[in-house]
Amino acid sequence: MNDSTVQQAVICADKYTDATDFKALAVLDGSDYELEYCSTDDTSWVTTSFNRMLQAVIDSDGSDIDTTLAQYIDIDSAIDYMIDTVLVEAADCISKNTLFATYDGV
Repeated sequence: MNDSTVQQAVICADKYTDATDFKALAVLDGSDYELEYCSTDDTSWVTTSFNRMLQAVIDSDGSDIDTTLAQYIDIDSAIDYMIDTVLVEAADCISKNTLFATYDGV
């Protein structure tokens, strides 16, 4: 990632909340997630983009992974992350201590 006009960002789940459990929309002020990096001076798009993804997960019944959720989440990476988390018994990395990144603003 680099400082550019391309919308790139990294956020971190800081606390156990409904938002970090993907049950509510996020506030990127440290109360649930913290904005770690943004490639643009205007950071408002990060909250909008991340909440769009969260809302898709909240609204999903699981049958639309390939159509709806795949627009926002790299499904293969998410599966790999969950497998690794279970294998190393890192239970605190399911709803907390998780980094989310975008290289395209989505």
